[in-house]
Amino acid sequence: MLTKKKEQKGEQIKKLEMEKQALEKQMADKESEYSRAKGGKYMKRDDFRQYAANLRGKNTQYKQMKKVLGEIKSEVTVLTRTRSILESRAEDLGDFMKNLERKQGISGYADIEDKIQGVSNQKELLDNAKDETLQEITETVRQIEQEVKDRKQHLAPEI
Repeated sequence: MLTKKKEQKGEQIKKLEMEKQALEKQMADKESEYSRAKGGKYMKRDDFRQYAANLRGKNTQYKQMKKVLGEIKSEVTVLTRTRSILESRAEDLGDFMKNLERKQGISGYADIEDKIQGVSNQKELLDNAKDETLQEITETVRQIEQEVKDRKQHLAPEI
């Protein structure tokens, strides 16, 4: 009975050893696959220290940038609020200016001033276009004069 139990346990040990070998082989395959994909099995101590220092630096940079972003967002909020206040005042200011013009007897002055500004802008655009055209004409005249000179020099011996 003892020998029978001993034989059963021996067989059980053999099965477990075979299972262990199969699992070890599977683990080795997985480790080799991982090392091909990720580069290595484990980090060395120096590599890990360097990685940790790099990570600390990036963390510090992240915190600084997050702080700057927060400041920018708060400034945008303030500017948006200021803009809305100024826009509401600008509407009131327009009405105020129209009433003031009416009281002073010069109603429509702001409109005329806007029209004058528009005409001034159009005049500036036309002046720029004239300047470009004048430069083009000047260049064309230079080219023609150069061609005339070249032809005179070419025909000079025949004359």
